[in-house]
Amino acid sequence: MKELRPYAMRCCLRGYERPAEWPNQPHRHEFAGQRDRLLAPATVTRKHVTKTILTEAMKPSRPISRHSGRQDHKYGRTAFTLIELLVVIAIIAILAAMLLPALSKAKEKARGINCLSNVRQVALASRMYTDDNNGEFVPQWVQSGTPGWRWTYDQATFIVQDPDFLWWQDSLRLGNYCKSRKIFDCPSLVGVASLSSGGSVSTNNAFGIGINVPEVGQTFAPSLPGRKPIRESQVAKSSRMIFFADTGTVTAATKDLDPDLWQPDKTADWSGGVGFFRVPSLPSFKTSGVGRSIARHSKRCNFGFCDGHGESLRNSAAGYQYPRTDENALWALDHNSLRAP
Repeated sequence: MKELRPYAMRCCLRGYERPAEWPNQPHRHEFAGQRDRLLAPATVTRKHVTKTILTEAMKPSRPISRHSGRQDHKYGRTAFTLIELLVVIAIIAILAAMLLPALSKAKEKARGINCLSNVRQVALASRMYTDDNNGEFVPQWVQSGTPGWRWTYDQATFIVQDPDFLWWQDSLRLGNYCKSRKIFDCPSLVGVASLSSGGSVSTNNAFGIGINVPEVGQTFAPSLPGRKPIRESQVAKSSRMIFFADTGTVTAATKDLDPDLWQPDKTADWSGGVGFFRVPSLPSFKTSGVGRSIARHSKRCNFGFCDGHGESLRNSAAGYQYPRTDENALWALDHNSLRAP
């Protein structure tokens, strides 16, 4: 096999194709003998040259830094300019601004679904209570000393922490109609009901799911002898009668507006969850914003009905704008008169 000189091999590796292009080469005619004597010792074959060329070609190239004109050996890549970094940061900021509102809406939708599940569980628990108590609805609260009622108060386990009253949440819990204490809470509320209005105070629960007062949420006390419980037989249509709802406090500026325009008082959500909601048959409905159904889930309110099912509806669907005798007043127990029974 034809042999090549090392000098020729090095020139080939450097990209010089013709002998006339070789650097530092003596004149090919006058000094050919001298060149041959200087480069004669080591010889390689053409196969060795081919293998060496392929090995060199497969080595990764080292990029040149834009700033110094030298290779970036530390990172093995071309460095970014300041303008390019600022453009990338601006693009990320724009994408974040576009995605964050969508993520916020998705979170609120998830909380609304969780809340509706809680409302359904509460409605079913109340339904079981009614079935086991001869058709009587669970009362809003019972004061201690009321004939026919007895319980032992325990601050560590009671949901509503009031030693003189048994609220409807604890009536359902003591009767083993609900397993979880958290089904009485709306997931959108951020604090416990430590300053709740109406007496339903708790340091363990946030509340936010309340009972209809006074249509179904009856109260019993020693000072009210002879008061009869409200029964299921008094309901005009159980599938069209609201028993429970998302509840809270609405702002004073919106309490007299259309129900769809009621705005929750955010300060109350931190420490003032409510366990009941007022309806138009209660005189204080017109004067107080405390204890109203709240459309806090994408302008929807979760309602639990007397037959045990739940729905997510606009607040106006409850029919607060209609008189009690109108069938569209879903908050009413019956439609026989303008006064609650």
